[in-house]
Amino acid sequence: MRARDIMKTEVATVFEGATVAEAARLMHASGQGGLAVLDAAGHVVGIVDQLTLVHLILPKYADDIGDLSFLPEGFKPFEARIEEIGHTLVRDVMRPSDVCAGEDTPVVEIAALMVMKNVSHVPVVRDDRLVGMVALQDIVDEIVWPHFKRDEED
Repeated sequence: MRARDIMKTEVATVFEGATVAEAARLMHASGQGGLAVLDAAGHVVGIVDQLTLVHLILPKYADDIGDLSFLPEGFKPFEARIEEIGHTLVRDVMRPSDVCAGEDTPVVEIAALMVMKNVSHVPVVRDDRLVGMVALQDIVDEIVWPHFKRDEED
């Protein structure tokens, strides 16, 4: 199975000069958890996804400490961060375009790339132009769930 077999071809994109707030709104409106980032010429230069947004809104000390259970209930560390990062440009937070695949890339390679690069979406490109997107959910839907469904039927 290859990227072309499972990729979505209707993909929301964002330009690298857009703000994080614009990208977040587009993700929400499109129902897509990852956006290919394009330069002015329309070439894929990176990806911004939900994981990127979560990393951005977490206070720096959350990364350093790892456990925030000591904070009082109702503590809202995100509000100020969200306002702050909303004006940040996508180009400054995107993952670079080395997280891309071709249409003939085997799905197992895309899955390995997702794990190695810690991403949930991989743009599929032809000549640096976006032709589709493979999400982690696409891999699960096509490979994992059918296997477990067979187990239930047996």
